[in-house]
Amino acid sequence: SELGMLPTNGSRSSQPIFITDTINETAPVFSPNGKIIYFLSDRDGKKKIWAVPSSIGTTTQIDDSRLNQTRLVSTLTVTENRLAVGPNGTIYASSDGQIYAVDPTKPADRNFTAISDGPSDASPSVSPNGTRIAFVRARRQLWQANWLGKYASQILVSDTDIADTTWRP
Repeated sequence: SELGMLPTNGSRSSQPIFITDTINETAPVFSPNGKIIYFLSDRDGKKKIWAVPSSIGTTTQIDDSRLNQTRLVSTLTVTENRLAVGPNGTIYASSDGQIYAVDPTKPADRNFTAISDGPSDASPSVSPNGTRIAFVRARRQLWQANWLGKYASQILVSDTDIADTTWRP
């Protein structure tokens, strides 16, 4: 599906302003300052993180080098339709059973870091103050760690699947 925005100025427009032009775009989240919208798209054949100015500008892929430089993580494919953004702008995503932190301000060859050891971690969620990450492990365990993925600890084992995580403000 394409991504669109509706005005919040009280107007009664029923038509969204489309900010992307490709189908298969999901999981939009705003940057902390609201100027950028991060989203997932498989426009190049693999699901990757993209960015578009919230003022409706040109999309740019944040995990692909514009200078065609080879990067260690250039093959990273996001395997879940969920992104989380911390107060400092770090983006969290799940890929092949691990949680990754993405720093969109760093050069493309150094902006991804695995912060969990998997093999079945998913659904990252950032605490309101940005110091903790909650995530689901093995579909039935709730874990938390600091924002670097260190000091992970299990906080819940469920008899049923856990679909998502969130923090209370």
